[in-house]
Amino acid sequence: MSTVEDPAFEVRVAAYAARRAAWIRDVLPAHLFGAPLWIDVP
Repeated sequence: MSTVEDPAFEVRVAAYAARRAAWIRDVLPAHLFGAPLWIDVP
C-alpha cells in the first residue's frame, strides 16, 4: 500500500488521516458534504 519503509511514519500518517476525517465529519456543515474534499483542513 505504501512504499515507505518506516512503520512509525505510516502510523503518523494514519493518525493524521483519522484526525482529518474526524474534522471533516464533525466540523463541516452537512450541506458541504457534496463539495470536493480537496478543501484543506487542519
